[in-house]
Amino acid sequence: IATAFSNLTIAGGATVSANAFSVVTTRNLTVDGLLTPATPTVIISGAGGLTGSGTVQVTRIAATADFSNQYTLSGTLVLSGLTVEYIGTAAQTVSTVAYGHLKINNLPNTATLAANTLLTGNLTVTSGSTLSTGTGTLTLGVAGNVKVDGTLTGGAGSTGVITLSGAATTIDGIGSISGPSGGGALSITAAHDILSTANLTISRTIAITGTTTVTNNGIVTSTAAGGITGDTAGANCAASSCWTNATKSVLHIAGPLLATGTLTASAALNTVNYNGTAAQTIKATTYATLQVNNTNASGATLGGATSVDVLFIGNVAAGSLFSDGGFTLTPLGSYKTFNLISGTFTLGTAGTATAFPAFTTINISSGTTVVYAAGVSTQTVSGTPVYFNLTLSDAGAKSLGGATTVNGDLAISGGALTTASQALTLNGGLSGVGLLTATGSAITIGGTVGSPAIAALVTGSTGSVTFTRTAGTATLADGCDTGSLTINGNGGTLAFAGTHTISGNVTITAGTLSAGSSTLNVGGNWANTGGLFTTTGTSTVVLNGSALQTLSGTMTDTSAFYNLTITNNTTNPSVTF
Repeated sequence: IATAFSNLTIAGGATVSANAFSVVTTRNLTVDGLLTPATPTVIISGAGGLTGSGTVQVTRIAATADFSNQYTLSGTLVLSGLTVEYIGTAAQTVSTVAYGHLKINNLPNTATLAANTLLTGNLTVTSGSTLSTGTGTLTLGVAGNVKVDGTLTGGAGSTGVITLSGAATTIDGIGSISGPSGGGALSITAAHDILSTANLTISRTIAITGTTTVTNNGIVTSTAAGGITGDTAGANCAASSCWTNATKSVLHIAGPLLATGTLTASAALNTVNYNGTAAQTIKATTYATLQVNNTNASGATLGGATSVDVLFIGNVAAGSLFSDGGFTLTPLGSYKTFNLISGTFTLGTAGTATAFPAFTTINISSGTTVVYAAGVSTQTVSGTPVYFNLTLSDAGAKSLGGATTVNGDLAISGGALTTASQALTLNGGLSGVGLLTATGSAITIGGTVGSPAIAALVTGSTGSVTFTRTAGTATLADGCDTGSLTINGNGGTLAFAGTHTISGNVTITAGTLSAGSSTLNVGGNWANTGGLFTTTGTSTVVLNGSALQTLSGTMTDTSAFYNLTITNNTTNPSVTF
């Protein structure tokens, strides 16, 4: 087409590829279908106006690569119902006009705003395409729906804000809304629904203003250091800045989450994942699924009393840290499941003693650590979980609340642990500067991995030590004092160092008791019916009972005593073989 028209209407569904034409004065170009300039040099000119409900495309890529230099119409431009689509094969500039709908479809190129821009309709950025606000303070406002499958961004140093102002509008796409660190926010000033098809990465601070509610039905990954902010606090979403995670939605948040405002995250199967690399405060609310994947040295910490149905720690980021901050964590929902996959879960603070939450299902993986960190009163160590590593820190006393199993290492790095006559199974090492009081407890040294060092075990005459390791060597430090000792770990070795007191019987049924150069004071009987008693050093067994003592089983060859001393003189005879 290379001619002049009076009125020209491109009907809905129709497509016109224009070489060049002019619209005559006082007459309109109405586009209800699709108008495409055939080449980047085509000019749509004349004294007429432009209106319609279809799409006009911008293909111009010359020095003036924008709408205004391709559509040089001097009449009235009524673009409110039109979609202006930038579809150039090189970089383009978004003209300063009153757009209705704007579509950026110039992949793999960038279209950049020429000035502050406000859309009264929708914004679409297609996959592979980029819309930039530039490097300065230019702003972009959108009153309609937003769909970003490509990139909506700002250049280096950009501080311009992107504002979404349309009430009851939607956000969708699988692309990114980005900007430089510390740049302009994504400001949401009216209610928006993020659609279930969305999978958006947003590196701008999301600023929710007033009593606006943003409802997330899809997947949003917020990577901004500023996170998600609000400016209005209230008792509920109707009275505050609000983010709502709907059913099956996911929010990944690397920064703060609504220090002011309301978070609603109790809908079925929705997930909030705190995955920052800086310290984070977990918003106090009710979570259906809470994930903590924060690897900062301070980790993620509860900001108040919180309820959760399913909790994951370190399911994505190895070595994640989660602390209850001294606040109550309450299991609430249908599953009530705790999963410590990788990292550390800390209970209590220097000023507050908290308890392990009463989850119905508890999964604690190898290599993880649970820390009881209260510095005041007595903190109860729950016997319900099977711990891997268990650390007791700060100055507060700790007490076992039930029979307890530690598959890794038990470290008492502060305060003291009282077993309160509860059974304690150690499948790893025992270390630390704190005091272990195990009076009356049955202590089991088990496991199969490594060669753990066990600090002195003091159970008194009413307690016991049983060795059940089936591989490796566990070394018991100087000063063990217990009521009886049983070696029953086929393939494992318990090595003694220093001086130990067993006020009752020593029984060896399987495995090896390696005495080295230690001294064993035995007040009861000695029976070796199936294991080994080795004396690679210059060990001494002292029989110092106050009643008749019996030695039975194998006591020759590899199980012979090195030194045997009898100080029991209360009966005659005092020892029988």
